[in-house]
Parts: sequence; structure tokens; C-alpha cells
Amino acid sequence: MTGVYSPALVALSYVIAMMASYVALDLAGRLAVARGRAVFYWLSGGALVMGTGIWSMHFIGMLALHMPIPMAYDLPTTFASMVIAVIISGFALFTVGRTTLTASRLASGGVVMGFGIVGMHYTGMAAMEIAPEVTYDRALVAGSVVIAIAASWAALWLAFTLRSNTVSSGAWKRAGSAAAMAAAIVGMHYTGMAAAHFSPGTMSTVPVDQVNSLWLAGVIAGFATLFLGATMLISILDSELAHKLEAANFRILELAQTDVLTSLANRRSLLERLKLAFAGIKRGGNQFSVLYFDLDRFKDVNDTLGHAAGDALLKEMANRLLKVVRETDLLARLGGDEFAILNTNAPTPMASGTLAAAVAKAVAIPYTIGGTEIQVTASIGIASYAPDLTDPEDMLKQADLALYRAKAEGRNCYRFHSAELDAKVHERVTIADELRVAIERRHLELHYQPVVDLATRRIVALEALTRWNHPTRGLLYPDAFITVAETTGSIAALGRWAFDAGCQQLRAWQDLGIAPPVVAVNLSATQFRSAPHLDQDIAASLAKWGIDADAMELEVSDSDWTEMIARHDTALARLRQIGVRLAIDDFGIGHVSLDELARYPLHRLKVAQALLARASDPRQASVVRAAVRMGQELGITVVAEGVETEAQARLVMAAGCEQAQGYYFGRPIPVRAATELLLNHAATRHTVAR
Repeated sequence: MTGVYSPALVALSYVIAMMASYVALDLAGRLAVARGRAVFYWLSGGALVMGTGIWSMHFIGMLALHMPIPMAYDLPTTFASMVIAVIISGFALFTVGRTTLTASRLASGGVVMGFGIVGMHYTGMAAMEIAPEVTYDRALVAGSVVIAIAASWAALWLAFTLRSNTVSSGAWKRAGSAAAMAAAIVGMHYTGMAAAHFSPGTMSTVPVDQVNSLWLAGVIAGFATLFLGATMLISILDSELAHKLEAANFRILELAQTDVLTSLANRRSLLERLKLAFAGIKRGGNQFSVLYFDLDRFKDVNDTLGHAAGDALLKEMANRLLKVVRETDLLARLGGDEFAILNTNAPTPMASGTLAAAVAKAVAIPYTIGGTEIQVTASIGIASYAPDLTDPEDMLKQADLALYRAKAEGRNCYRFHSAELDAKVHERVTIADELRVAIERRHLELHYQPVVDLATRRIVALEALTRWNHPTRGLLYPDAFITVAETTGSIAALGRWAFDAGCQQLRAWQDLGIAPPVVAVNLSATQFRSAPHLDQDIAASLAKWGIDADAMELEVSDSDWTEMIARHDTALARLRQIGVRLAIDDFGIGHVSLDELARYPLHRLKVAQALLARASDPRQASVVRAAVRMGQELGITVVAEGVETEAQARLVMAAGCEQAQGYYFGRPIPVRAATELLLNHAATRHTVAR
């Protein structure tokens, strides 16, 4: 006996299977985020809904087969098939709801779930009240089992993979996956149905009234749709409530960590970041510091203009300071007019001092609140990380103590927790600020020291040495400010000024007819790093003052030369194209190799003063002679630096040195004295020539 399938009911069974699969995927996502009792509710309720959906698809699929005899179903057996569907659905949800889904767990879970689905199907088939009993094609039964297990593997994997997607972001993914899962489930069902053989003469074993299978299938489908739809609606509502709860919790957390007035971090947030900084430095993280500050006499603002004006000032100040600190730093309001900054990258105290100076400068800019101009200042305390510090609160206390010291010592200043360090850093930051002003206002000057020919004592060059005529500190030598200029970025402007001033003075001497053959200016590797267009600046100064390039010489220290070759070879090539002379200063105490001397066209080697100072030792004298011979072999003029006595002058002459420089021949002198020296030198040469 054979039956005929109703296309409408087959299609309906697929739709129900797809709905059940979609709900299963959604429930897997709900289980993944559920906690506590919610896990039990979603698991038990989900198993009932999902199982009912799968069973409904199965039953509608059975009703889709129209037999030439009326059909009846044993109620207990039918109910048992539905129980199997619910149990196996609960097992599936439990499997994908776990933290991980290993390959072995997926494999075993797929087998158990597959056999469960097969058991549900064939139990449902056994509920048919007919005689003789249905027989089955073993090959097709085996095929249905394989399909069921494969479908279960796919369903478990998809449910686990897609469970983290939200309703909005994962809807299309889940719909596509549900369609694939439904196809597999329907395929298994109809393969199992195809395995059933009904003997000729099969009849119902119980008297039944003819029931319209389409009507019965519609009732079951409607019930399943309502059940699945209600579950989906509950899930969506729960998801929306969860999102709102999450947003509310986030807002609560934000309020707990944020200052309401300024929207800056608060004390709690600062302490949490400090804890992370302490933990990070133990793993090799950056040095850090804390700046603790408040506004001087802020109470007067509140008392005279009202708290609303004071709040407006604090908000404006917070906005200013957010532009001063880096993105990696943390600016926090601790309460009232007290603020703190976590400086997350403070390798030296000077870095903290520079930030404190920038904060003080930003705070001191006048505010206009309600048409009234207000000016306030900040007192700042700084605490730097030290190995003996283990607690963020202790670091804040140190910064707070430094703040009180800043207030006690006049306000509108910053102080370090260490008095000794405070003085040193303050000095360096002050010098850096004053140096920038000195460069802008041309408060610097060049002094010139002669380089002479040892045989004739004729001046062959003048080395330009920068001096700072400070209004309160007096005449400052490079040792007092060059290192600060290099670390604060002022070295580029300083070097530009020195070269331009040297060209300007050489032009003046040339106009007087007393110019030395060469003027030498010092150049550091830091200038190459800080001034990417150094060659253009040099060419511009030469053109501006009408100076031939070979009349200007750039002196680079022995220790800087190697770095410049390694990192700035292209820049050196551009300088050679311009035509300026190059010299190595302090030769013999750095790392310049013979290959580097041979590869680059140098005009002078200036033997370090430290070598000459020890030349009374025969071995050291040999070093001086070796340095001179090296230069001579390479065709480079050798200059002895630091010649202070006649004996030293004779020694370097005996060593074959051609030129010398030092106090014995002349100290660095200002422009006026250098001009007189050149005038006298020119007159002497003229007299000798006559």
C-alpha cells in the first residue's frame, strides 16, 4: 500500500522546522548570557518550546502522507514521542550553553541528539494504529540515522557559533542557519518516512471517524506557531530589557567613575588607573608620575561671584587641560577645586616638570564668566613613581604633601616631593623656558676662538661658540644650556641661529677685508633629528649673506659622527652637495672607524683635548702622534685642541700637527674683540708682506 504526500503540508512542515530552528538558535544565545536561576528557566522553557516545535514538524510531516485508509494514533505513544523531542531539545540547549564546545563534546553530543531525533520519529511512527505493522527498509533507516546525526552536529555547531550575536546583528545569520538546519531535519524525516513499507490490505485497528488531515495539521501548526512566536517575543523583550539594564548599569558605573560637573574621571577612577600603572611597571611598563593641584584662592570666586560662576570656571579649566594632557594620561577631579593628572609616561622628572608648567600656564589664562574676567593660578604637587612605593594612595599622599609645600612657598608654582630633585628640575625647566625666549629675542651671542697655523701662527679659522648673556645669571656657557636644548627640542632653533649669526658676522668681516678663511660652527646629531630641513636652512643662510659654502665649516663630535652616518647619511650627502666643510671634533675619544674616515670627505680632524692633556706620558704622546699620522695618510688637516702651553705647542708640532687651537693661542672672545684681533692680524700680515 502506498500513500501520496500533500505538497502544502510538506511545505508547512518545513516552515515549522525552520521556525523551531530559529528559536533554538536564539535560545542558545539567551542561555550563553543567562546567570543564576535564569539559566534553569531558559533551559527548561526552551526545551519545551523547541521540542514541541520539532515534534509538530514531525507530526505534520506524518499527516502530509495521505493513505487510502483512515489513520488513528495511539495517544500515549504520540505523547512519548513529544517527550523525547523535549528531552533531546533540552540536551541540545545544555550542550551549546556551556562555555566551550570541544570537538569530542560536539561529536558525542551530535550522536546522542541524532539518535534522540531518530527515536522521536520512529516512536511517532509506532503510534499509528494499523495492522499489520509497518516494516522498514534498513538502508533508508540507516540513512535517516546518518542524516539525523549530521544535522545534529550542524545544529549544535551553528547554535554555539551564533549564540553571541545580538538579535539585530545576528538575525540574518540565524535565519540562514535556521533554513539549513530545517532542510536537514526535514530531509531526515522524509528519509525515515520513505523507509516505511505499508503492507497491502493494511487497515486501522481501531474505529475512527474520518478526520481532515489538512485541518488537523493546521491546528497543530497554529499551536506550534503561537508557541514558538510567543517564545520569540519573550526572548526579544528579554533582550531589550537586558540591553536597557546593561545601559543603565553602564550609566551607573560611569557615574561612579566620572565627575558629574566636569565629566572628568573621579578619585575612584584615578585610583583604579594608578593600580594598573603600578602593575604595569612591574612588567617593564613606563615610569609615571602624579600631579596633584588645586586653584589658588578659588574660594574668593565662589564667595564673590557665586557657586554657578565657580562651576563654570571649573568646567572651562577642565576643557583647557584636556588639550594639554596626552590621550594616554588621565585628568581627574577629586572634589571641589582639587584635580590630579596621571602622567603615564614620565621617564625623567623633567617630563613631569614640563607638564606641570604647561598646566600652570593653561590655568592662568584669564576666564570670562558671565561677562566678568577672572584670573586664577594653580599650585601643583608632583610625586614620581619610586620602587619603595607600593600603594596608589601613598603616591597621592606624596603628591598632596608636595602641593601643600607649593602653597606654603608662595602659590602659583609646582614642587616635587623631593626638595633636592625639585630644585634641579625647576632649574632645568626654567632654563628651557628662558632659552626659548632668548632665541626668539636674540639674547644669544657668538664668541670666537682662533685656530692657527703652527708654522706661521697665522689665523686659519675662527670657531664660533655660543654664549648666553642671561639678564640675571650672567654669561652662560654651553654646558649650562645645550643639554637642556637637546632634550626640550630647542636645539634646532638654536643651531639655526648660530649658523646664521656666523654667516652674518663673516659677511661683515669680509666687507672689512679682514675675514678669516673659515668660520666653524658646531653641529650635533640631535640637530639632525630635530631639524629635518637642516640642509635647506644652511643653504638659505649662505644665500642670505652671500657666503661661499667652503668658507663655513660644520664641526661634529667624534661620538655623534657615527650616529649621523648610520641614521642621517642622506642628510650628510645633501650637506656635501651644498659644499660646506665638515670636521670631526674631539677625535680620538669616540667610535669613528677608519672606514668612516676614508668614505667621507672631511676637511679637519680635531684631536681631543683629553688626549693632549695626558701627552706628557710617552704612551699617550704616541696616541697623539698616531692620530696625526692617520689624518695625514687620509689627506685630512689635523688640528690639536686644547693647547695651553708652549711645551704642548712644540709637542704637537713635533708630532706633525699642522694647526692648533687653545688658550695658548687665544681664548674665545666676543665679536668686538675678535674684530680687533683680525684687524691686528691683517695689519701684521701687511707689514710682513712689505
